[in-house]
Amino acid sequence: MLVGSTLQGLIDTWSGGTWTTQVAPLPANAAAGSASSILKAACGGIGLCAAYGTYTATDNHQHTSVLNLTSGSWHIGDLGVPIPAGGYGYSVAGVACASTGCVVVGNFYDQTGDTLRHSYVAIDQGGVWSTQTITPPADHINFGTAGSGTAVTSLADVSCTSSLCFAVGTYPVADGTGRGFAAAIDPGAKTVNATQMPLGAVSAFGTVEQVSCAASGGCLGVGSYADAGNVFHRVVLPIGGGSSPLAPVPTPTPVQGGGMPTVASTECVAVSGGANCLLSGNYSDTATPTGFPNYVDQLVGSTWSAVTTTFPHVLTSWGCGSATFCVGTAGGSAYQAQQAITTYAGGVWTTQDAPDPVSSAFPLPHASTMWAVACDAPTSCWVLGSATTNEGLVEHVTPAAALPTISLVSPSVPFTLASTVKVQWSSTGATTIQLRRQIASAKGGFGTWSTIGTYPASTVAANATGLARGGDYCYSVRAIGPGGTTGWTGSRCVSVPLDDRAVSADSHWKRVSSAAYWNGTATSTTTLGARMSFSGAQLDRLAIVATRCPTCGKIAVYVGSSLVGTVNLAAAHAANRVLIVLPHFSYRLGTVTIKVLTSGHPVVIDGLGISRS
Repeated sequence: MLVGSTLQGLIDTWSGGTWTTQVAPLPANAAAGSASSILKAACGGIGLCAAYGTYTATDNHQHTSVLNLTSGSWHIGDLGVPIPAGGYGYSVAGVACASTGCVVVGNFYDQTGDTLRHSYVAIDQGGVWSTQTITPPADHINFGTAGSGTAVTSLADVSCTSSLCFAVGTYPVADGTGRGFAAAIDPGAKTVNATQMPLGAVSAFGTVEQVSCAASGGCLGVGSYADAGNVFHRVVLPIGGGSSPLAPVPTPTPVQGGGMPTVASTECVAVSGGANCLLSGNYSDTATPTGFPNYVDQLVGSTWSAVTTTFPHVLTSWGCGSATFCVGTAGGSAYQAQQAITTYAGGVWTTQDAPDPVSSAFPLPHASTMWAVACDAPTSCWVLGSATTNEGLVEHVTPAAALPTISLVSPSVPFTLASTVKVQWSSTGATTIQLRRQIASAKGGFGTWSTIGTYPASTVAANATGLARGGDYCYSVRAIGPGGTTGWTGSRCVSVPLDDRAVSADSHWKRVSSAAYWNGTATSTTTLGARMSFSGAQLDRLAIVATRCPTCGKIAVYVGSSLVGTVNLAAAHAANRVLIVLPHFSYRLGTVTIKVLTSGHPVVIDGLGISRS
């Protein structure tokens, strides 16, 4: 659910570096050409988002509304965010969502009471609203003249864990200065904690301007204070269960002469046991007294560091879907209020101008101002605001998908006696896997590659069938995903030996048959010097399929005139169909010869494996 300004505007979606545009809806009571703008937004999870804005209705007054975000599309929901009875001058300071509901906090003037400015909390559960006025800490005073703009309280921001929300702001005290405070809000129970939680006394003056909570619990309040010398400093304090103040925020350069280090936006992904937070703003620099440099500071764990990337503009709003994906917005170039979007993805910062909306009534691009960022998934953030065409504007930012990865795991043996082999792989970021095969015969080179299967990413193996005797089979895979298509992996190969009947034998050998042998046949001898041969082989590895037994003899294997190995077939226990793989050697072309080295000892050859892969 998204609470927000009903829009006659654009929804620009950026996915994988490409922008697309859709029209945002307006409610039925919107005036023709209604001016609308989204000012605040937040998400408590996928499908639970909230934003606040305004539009002009047919009564020529500003109204609020609720938009729902469903399957990436926006539609009109409930109308109206209630404020306390008798209030006027209504404004919204922040919007946030917990898993139990969303809250809107802001300020208003009490028309029926002291007419000073007060703060309110509006809680929304599925379109059912309840509103309460904030009770300030006990040491507050009603400071100023009724209706003059001074406040009993002034809320500035709100953020939620998975179950609780914390609003922060400032209230006046007797010495005429301000103090920061926090209010605990339970959206599920629709209650605001009556005991406010002061953030601690500071010298001279202090404000709390930002708060950010991690869903898992723990929040940071960020603001500024003046010391005894009237020099302003930033301050970061834990709220709602933080164990201790975190490390001081670094100042990019010394802030002197009372220069205020403003905090424009704060965003935390996790606070407890591994914080990842961002602060942004600007500060006065004595080296450039007429300038106000921009800064971004990042908290990882309990250590703050200044981000060294140069940011062209003050980043006024942040949203983080995860510790590795954040989106910030900023006003853009000097000649128009075009918006810059800064993305932090995988440790890399990039800044680009957001696309200007193009209206049917105003075909030229128009300047945009983005006020809010809300992230509803680890790599999905919505950027919301308005354009000078008086249209509400929503932009969807997701990181360009990474290229998938894939590696081939098997086949992992050079020879097999089976007609089927399992091909296995491991992949990430893929939606589809393609498998290809290349085949060579014992006497020929490899043919062309052919794709033999396409599989969903959930598949991690395939049984490749049709392996024939004497064939050399190589396999390769590639992955296809949102980030593109990988190249084919390096190949893994397996060979099926030739049957003994495909190998020539001299007169000292006897062809025999038995179901105990591979393919039902074998060739045997007991004669010293007996030879079997296969001509025209292309190979760099050999295997012998043979029988082993306690009295079996020994053989030598040659390619041409070169000895490539000897095999002793004697073994403690008799076994048929034994696959014996010889060591790898350099590629050769020639005749393979098996020569018997013993006399009177049986030698039974069942097959000859030839591989060049």
